[in-house]
Amino acid sequence: MNYLKGKKILFLGASTYFYEAAKYAKVNGAKVIAIDRRPRKECVVKQIADEEYSMDTTDVDAIVKLIRDRKIDGIYPGASEVNIPIQIEVALKTGLNTYCTKAQWEMSTNKDIFKDTCIKYDLQVTPVYKINNPNDAKEISKLQFPIVTKPVDNNGSTGITICEKFEEFSYAYNKAKKSSKRGKVLVEKKMNYKDSLIAHYTAQNGEIIFCGLTDKESKKIDEDSAPVMSIQFMPSKLTNDFKKSVNNKIINMLKGEGLKYGPIWIEIFYDGNNFILNEIGYRYGGSLTYYPVDYFFGINQMHILMTYLATGKDLYDNFNTTKELEEKKNHKYCILPLQVNSGIIKDIIGLNEILSKKFVYGFIQSHIIDDIIEETGTTSQVFGYIHLVAEDKQELLKYIDIVNTSLKIIDEKGNNMLDILYCRN
Repeated sequence: MNYLKGKKILFLGASTYFYEAAKYAKVNGAKVIAIDRRPRKECVVKQIADEEYSMDTTDVDAIVKLIRDRKIDGIYPGASEVNIPIQIEVALKTGLNTYCTKAQWEMSTNKDIFKDTCIKYDLQVTPVYKINNPNDAKEISKLQFPIVTKPVDNNGSTGITICEKFEEFSYAYNKAKKSSKRGKVLVEKKMNYKDSLIAHYTAQNGEIIFCGLTDKESKKIDEDSAPVMSIQFMPSKLTNDFKKSVNNKIINMLKGEGLKYGPIWIEIFYDGNNFILNEIGYRYGGSLTYYPVDYFFGINQMHILMTYLATGKDLYDNFNTTKELEEKKNHKYCILPLQVNSGIIKDIIGLNEILSKKFVYGFIQSHIIDDIIEETGTTSQVFGYIHLVAEDKQELLKYIDIVNTSLKIIDEKGNNMLDILYCRN
């Protein structure tokens, strides 16, 4: 049944990250209403929307008024950590659906709260040093380097530093504090940041199913920056061990915290014996992590969110019996971030040809021509995320090389800005 037909859906943002969701809504008969401060020419969703307004997506009062004036049925916030809490607040004021409560959002964005939640459900977490005063010699003496300092409530590798020795700690602590909305810092034992796991889950009407495990590799863009994702491979070689060890405990935690709808991902470290939980996202990832879930399980997390937010209805029947698609379970899949060096993007060469290849499953573009790329060492230096599929790992590596050698992102000096971390020697 087409639940979206005739529904008016408000998009909190009109960038490329919302484009596929907007197309899905329109194809299914919904009216798309897009708001964004940027002009129409910079917003692809505004260009296909039925109505578009130049508005700040964080202006709660203006959004509430628009919803009442236009009799809007649902609010779609995408994966934005800025807009999801706005969606929650607006929904409470207007009576519209929200997939996430304030308490659940706090748990999923505050690393301290998430760690406490894991411990409550007998799940191991990254060890933490309790530091109240970074200038107290007695407190600092507890630290066993190397350690990691990070803001308790930020993402995209912002404000994170790996401290190898005592002399680096004060600077790293203050950097994390400045990057925290609450001015709060998390000091953790350094784990093997180069290799971690991402566990994917999907919720519908309180039922939660496991939707795959990926092997995530990370590197630093430059020596002074924090590690960022260089690639994710799926399925993980540790999938069976993970399911036997902690999967049921994690599902019990997610159900116990009342998560009802939408995508969930959890970053996990593995020390050779134990699976150690690091952080959670109650949203799909900015790299559009709902793509591999759809590919391997036939479950589209974005479609679930859209349907529930606009109608309050479930998208799938027999959801809790969903299993991995047999014909794809031995395939190899990767999410490859396309990092770029600093500069102004003046030309993009070879992208359309690459996207026409059968091995490309999806692509999300973060930057366009005339965007200024600053040297931040964070995910803001990612031009886009490309999703590739193959029948085996060697074939997948060949496709990665084709992307690396065929794509050119040209700056104002005529240089190729493309610098894919995974492809560095």
